[in-house]
Amino acid sequence: MRRWLAIVLVCAGSAPQAATVAVFTEPDFPFYIASPDYGPEFAAACLRQAGIECDEVAAAALADPAAFNAAKYRVLVQAYGNSFPVAAADNVRAFHAGGGCILALGGVPFCHPCTLEGGKWVDRIDTLGWNWIGHDRIGTGLWGDAAKVEELAHAAGDPLGLGWLPLPPAPGLVVQFPRPPLTNAEAVAGRPADDPRLLPEDTLTPVVSAFSGGKPAGAPVAIVHHHCPQFRGALDIWAGCTLEPSFTRQQAEQVVVASCAYLLRAAGAVDEEQRRRIVTAAKRRYVAPVSALPPAGAPFILRGPLPAKRLSVLDGTDMDAAELTCTLSLQGIVNRRQPRIYVIGQFQDRDWIEVLGKQGITGEEMASLEALLDRYRNEVAGAVITDPALPDTANIATMLAGLKHALVATPELAARLTLKPVMDLRGRWESGLEAYEWALRELWPKLKPRALACMAPSWAAPRDYLVQFPIFTFWLDCRTDKPLSAEQGSFFERVLASLPPRTAVYGWWQEGDTGGIGEWRGVHVSSQYGKITVCTVGAHNLSVHAGMPLPKPFRQLRPPAGGLDRKVYVSFLISDGDNFGMNLYAVVEAQWRQRMRGRVPVGWGICPTQVELTPALMDYWYRTASPMDEFIAMDGLGYIYPDDYGAAFRDPGAMLDDFLLKRSRSANQKKAQPLRRKAQQNSMTTWSPA
Repeated sequence: MRRWLAIVLVCAGSAPQAATVAVFTEPDFPFYIASPDYGPEFAAACLRQAGIECDEVAAAALADPAAFNAAKYRVLVQAYGNSFPVAAADNVRAFHAGGGCILALGGVPFCHPCTLEGGKWVDRIDTLGWNWIGHDRIGTGLWGDAAKVEELAHAAGDPLGLGWLPLPPAPGLVVQFPRPPLTNAEAVAGRPADDPRLLPEDTLTPVVSAFSGGKPAGAPVAIVHHHCPQFRGALDIWAGCTLEPSFTRQQAEQVVVASCAYLLRAAGAVDEEQRRRIVTAAKRRYVAPVSALPPAGAPFILRGPLPAKRLSVLDGTDMDAAELTCTLSLQGIVNRRQPRIYVIGQFQDRDWIEVLGKQGITGEEMASLEALLDRYRNEVAGAVITDPALPDTANIATMLAGLKHALVATPELAARLTLKPVMDLRGRWESGLEAYEWALRELWPKLKPRALACMAPSWAAPRDYLVQFPIFTFWLDCRTDKPLSAEQGSFFERVLASLPPRTAVYGWWQEGDTGGIGEWRGVHVSSQYGKITVCTVGAHNLSVHAGMPLPKPFRQLRPPAGGLDRKVYVSFLISDGDNFGMNLYAVVEAQWRQRMRGRVPVGWGICPTQVELTPALMDYWYRTASPMDEFIAMDGLGYIYPDDYGAAFRDPGAMLDDFLLKRSRSANQKKAQPLRRKAQQNSMTTWSPA
């Protein structure tokens, strides 16, 4: 388990002693057909971790022959896709003409000229035109386009030694690649002055090939060997738009390092043994995703034991975040053996305890957290003390609370509640990421093996549920509009790779408008690794609700269906039903009690997984629905992006088939079909906490 956590140390002499690689890096420079997540900071980090020293060269230096030239640097990494500073065009051409090599990430390199105007970089393709992409200008040549690409495959010969690396599904959109050079006949016939293709002397070696209609459609990753008079001796590698966004960061890292090592070897900056060591160092960092599929009928949602008939009820609506988190950690510890604590986190939680009352459960009001703790103090070992200077310690403490039967508490709360410190997290780590890396080393093997939670440290619910099992809980602290740092991105993918497909990720990816990695990035990357988002942030008392008995199969009440007239029909849909917290308090429940409900047809979006997490509440909605209420499945098992699902694996299609339960039917699987159908019909499997 710890193999992939080791820091790789490259032996002395295994990489160039001086920085022979320049990575063009300019703050706020525009990306075009390229991902900021795979930008200069990512490329530089990949190279350095593999033992390749590199300098990050700004636009002004890129345009300065004294600062950037082929004698000083052997490789230029261009990670902005099509965009480049037009003031540097002549110097980049001189670098290329002097035998300098170019590694281009993203779209078509050097075709969108940008200028700095009033302190802001502006793309000037509209006024400066497209003639920058011509072979005679910088030497990179024009691109080709292939639509409806169905497959990506390693090219014959495997020139970069990446045949071992799983390739993602084809992006499904237009794929760009270097267009093959002019033929000799075309050159003899006379090359038009504006023909930007490579010259006949140049050659192109595919690395990753694209197929459409079963036939080769181009090479979106390719090596360009320049033998032409203008750029003789230079090599380029287009690691094109396949790196954005279909490749995982891990896959992209291998392509970046192997490409740069190849170029350095060709330029004489490293020997073959050094190249091998560089590539090996990168390969050791790669964490192969766990590909063993869970058995048919294996539980997806964690479900606890049946709640007690009488619950201790505490109103937490006036608590601050620290006190509420402490209360929910107590709830999770006590409810592990049998749910006995219910917390009013929002006023609608009183409605829900009334619903539980329909199944024979009553509540006893508790006066304070102190009174609640006194009742269950013999089940608590003490407190895990959080560090007020490092909010992420709330998540570390959440994991430790479940493992050590201790409450999550600030120093002040622990003193107020007379709790002895079981572990004090103050001053242990410099950053949240450092703390999560520690948890990955020390706590991971003891936590539930098929569950994750992404939680902002300031969020309270559903910490009772995360403590109850307990579940590995983390947060990626960046802005949604900023690239994910190389270190956080690596951590994120290593965590995802270490769990099997069809693992649930609880919590949510975003805090407010800008906090966290954001919905698209979270669902995108987790889908690549076969993980399924279950949006539960803000949902209180899941440690109680998920232990309630599973209801009988539900049936919709539908009005008689008639024919449709030739007129415009309007449909009303209450969406965002994949968000459990919003369903419990805002989207469904807040509207459900409106007097107008039942007078007009309305569709109610609900994630089917909510049947397992909140069965009594789903039973209530179905039981009180009118024929005008139609429940609509939002995501199925959970929230994924089908086009991305399984991209990190050798056979992405098999992973998506598993998600859809469309597995190939071998003899053994045929025998399992009746059991699988039964499991699907029941749709519920219980996984009790330890």
